Amino acid sequence: MIVFLVLTLGFIFCQAQDNFYFSLSPRDLDVVEGTEIKLLCDVSDKRHIVFEWTQSGNRLPNTSRRFQEGSHLRILRVLRGEDEGPYQCIATNETTGFSLQSSESKLNIQWIEETAIVELRRPKREEIKVASDIILKCQITGNPEPAILWYNNKFRLFNTERVKILDEGSRLKVVNISTTDNGVYSCRAENVAGAVDSDDNFLLNVEAANTPHLVEDKFTPNQLVLKNNPARLDCAFKDAARIDWFSNYEKITNTTRHIVYSNGSLYFPKVRASDEGSYRCEGLSGNSNPAQTFTAQLTLSSLDDIMPGTFEPRLLANSRLVIPLHERFELKIFPPKGKPKPSFRWIDRNDLQIKDTGLIRTEGNKIIFENPQEIDSGNYTLVVNNSAGERKKSVWVIVSLPATIRRSPRYKEVQEGQSAEFSCLVEGSPYPVMSVYWKKDMNYISMNSARHSIDPMAGILRIRDVQMSDAGNYACVANTTGHPIAESNRAYLKVFKTLKFNPKPNSTYYLELHTQNKIDCAAEAQTPPTVHWIKHGNTQFKFPDHILDDQGVLYFSDVLLTDAGYYSCVATTKQGVINATIYVKIVESPKLAIHPENTTAYEGQQSFLHCVAIGDPKPTVHWDKSGRPIQPDSPRYKLFPNGTLLIKTVHMEDKGKYTCFANNSAGFVKSDIFIKVTSYTESEEEGFNMMKTIIIAVCSAGAYLALVIGLTVFCSYRLLQQRRTTKGLNESSRFPR
Repeated sequence: MIVFLVLTLGFIFCQAQDNFYFSLSPRDLDVVEGTEIKLLCDVSDKRHIVFEWTQSGNRLPNTSRRFQEGSHLRILRVLRGEDEGPYQCIATNETTGFSLQSSESKLNIQWIEETAIVELRRPKREEIKVASDIILKCQITGNPEPAILWYNNKFRLFNTERVKILDEGSRLKVVNISTTDNGVYSCRAENVAGAVDSDDNFLLNVEAANTPHLVEDKFTPNQLVLKNNPARLDCAFKDAARIDWFSNYEKITNTTRHIVYSNGSLYFPKVRASDEGSYRCEGLSGNSNPAQTFTAQLTLSSLDDIMPGTFEPRLLANSRLVIPLHERFELKIFPPKGKPKPSFRWIDRNDLQIKDTGLIRTEGNKIIFENPQEIDSGNYTLVVNNSAGERKKSVWVIVSLPATIRRSPRYKEVQEGQSAEFSCLVEGSPYPVMSVYWKKDMNYISMNSARHSIDPMAGILRIRDVQMSDAGNYACVANTTGHPIAESNRAYLKVFKTLKFNPKPNSTYYLELHTQNKIDCAAEAQTPPTVHWIKHGNTQFKFPDHILDDQGVLYFSDVLLTDAGYYSCVATTKQGVINATIYVKIVESPKLAIHPENTTAYEGQQSFLHCVAIGDPKPTVHWDKSGRPIQPDSPRYKLFPNGTLLIKTVHMEDKGKYTCFANNSAGFVKSDIFIKVTSYTESEEEGFNMMKTIIIAVCSAGAYLALVIGLTVFCSYRLLQQRRTTKGLNESSRFPR
């Protein structure tokens, strides 16, 4: 029966442990190639949960570019062809083996090629002539499909009767061409990944009678030049009466910056940064035929700096690169951009260029360490250059050695409140390639701990002001980049409890007169101490009958004024004796001798609110209105020492609830009142209304009294008349005629 119960409880526990779900699941994302991204994954209850990631159903190993960060997956540089997915996050309960798989997520990697080319599709170049049709294609790919813009001599082209933009912009058709269509045709491709201008363009140069014709082998469509160097753009025509050059629609004339020669050349003695751009040459005839226009591009040579993103994996601080001993290692290079496209090479620690063969070699854009040895450590230099110059970056390569624990920490005993120190002797790579950390009871000790000082270089742990909670097993952990951690044997720290008060008694205690009360004094030590109280000045060392000392608790059955004074709590063990002195003050809680009363105040006049409190020590009185404290130094109020509040000039907004508070160290008491604010006009109206009411009442009473008197007189008169009539009748019957 017991076994069945245990199994049932275990099953219920496991079921409870497996009651988790994905609170964050990876989702499909759009990402630009070369950028950084993080796929998120988390569960509702992380206890005993381990995470791993898969790509296309295969476990995803950690690399310097793509690695697991907690429960998430981080990719430092997204690459097409490698990172599309699909990805799944797997959460597993270590205690039960139960696993959950997230839904699949894919990366839509967005990119665009670095170069664009304008190609002639039809007809062949030698078949182009006036009145024929031509079809051009902008050759570039990307994801999403780039939008294509077309230009002739840098002027944007749109659909017309003779110009047709086809295949969603990728093709351009010009129908029935003439010399007016001549020029340099270029394209621009754009998508979310960027924009690229074609650098290999198409020159249309059909010939017609009596029209200037460009001499193609004497035309410079592109010129790449170093800053501050001379440059020349050639543009020669046959049958041209004059050749002009333009920049930004402005005709270029001879100056110290540039010279226009009659043969169609534009010369720059010293190219400046502002000279970079597009220039237009025009060949003009002596007749009315239109000018022939062609554009040339002047581009400055350039070379970007070497940045941290140039290297993969990224370099550590101070450009360090740590390579594990005997493990193949690749460092990939993404050279900086430049015009023209730069080349690069590696220089080894002996100032020799690294070749494409050997244990340390270059292979494409990678430098490979096939079987790194400790002797391979040193300075390696990346050199990137083109016509614009040269960039260098030194990389300090360190071949790391696995850590070996030569001496583990040892057992220690220490008194509570003292300091403790553990040390660990580790051999391996120097700091910071190898750092020594510490664990207590299998949990890492924080480097930011207030009482723990860790020296990761020397392998020393110092604990200040040792607490009882510091007792436990300690081990050092050597962490070397590129190698598994090495952990020492555990050493136990035994902490002896010191004799101390816990908690420490307060310096002053306030006891209210004629109440039951107590004062606690607790002490602790390795062996339980004896605790008792003494009162200073009590030579009998005995307490009166209304005070009881019971193992450190001082009970007062009825607090008296004579109980005030100094007391000492004394704790005694074999470890020694400690004492703490306190002062007992007898107090009386506040009481209101005069309670404030509801009142009516008159606008523009002053009003007194009385509140007098008694107690020991003397209570402090303050007021608030509708929950907001009234400041004693307010210009509208004055608070008297006896607690009375004066409103110097009453306003209508002063109406409402007022509260008087009286407090001292024994407690507090409060009383609420309400003030009604009225004006003198209202008061006079009320008096007048009262006078009218009185007059009406008096008049009504007089009228009523007159009515009563009149009725009484009338009734008396009638009664008298009736009596006389009756008497006359009686007399007539007695004496007949």
